[in-house]
Amino acid sequence: FMKIPHPQWTPERAVTDGSAHDGKEEADANSNEANNIGLPASYVTTNTMQFPLLWLTVFGNATGGLALLSSSKVMLTDIFAGVSPDIVTPAFSTGYVSALGVGMALGRFGWSAISDVLGRQNTYAVFGLGIPIVGLTPYLCHMASGAGAGGEVDMWPLMAFYSGSVLTITFYGGVFSVLPAYIADLFGQKHAGAIHGKALTAWALSAVAGPMG
Repeated sequence: FMKIPHPQWTPERAVTDGSAHDGKEEADANSNEANNIGLPASYVTTNTMQFPLLWLTVFGNATGGLALLSSSKVMLTDIFAGVSPDIVTPAFSTGYVSALGVGMALGRFGWSAISDVLGRQNTYAVFGLGIPIVGLTPYLCHMASGAGAGGEVDMWPLMAFYSGSVLTITFYGGVFSVLPAYIADLFGQKHAGAIHGKALTAWALSAVAGPMG
């Protein structure tokens, strides 16, 4: 039931000033013309350098995000709970999982709004901070295990693991909320939907190729 309107279609509106009417018609025509400009999806996927780089970005972020979602609670309960049982209680673990969900939602809404000010390219550069955070996760778990074996409780690894994983999950949500607008900025709006669908194959492949807990 959804139909694409004619390129010259404009909504009916009450206009009292003839010059204002002409100005609005010209603005609507320019807007429709801008919406109908864009590189074909087949050309973008085979003849541009930006698309494979964007695809790899989505793949890497989705792989790290899914790895955290599937393994973070296991690492928290199996490693940090053994080191600090008085702190990492079942209620604490449940709150941690809830924080991951909240971080995902905030990332979806927050990073899309921030990208309007910061710029899509700069926002995706910020998402790159998730790489060292995910890479340091095994090191933080090793530090916590070593501290527990020595009889001393060090809160720094737990705090870094908690905050870092929640921050990375916001990146995971933000990548997908900023992606459509970033594609429109790079390749135009006309075929952005088809290009977006091809880019999401990176998300599907990350679920198969990425580490799962």
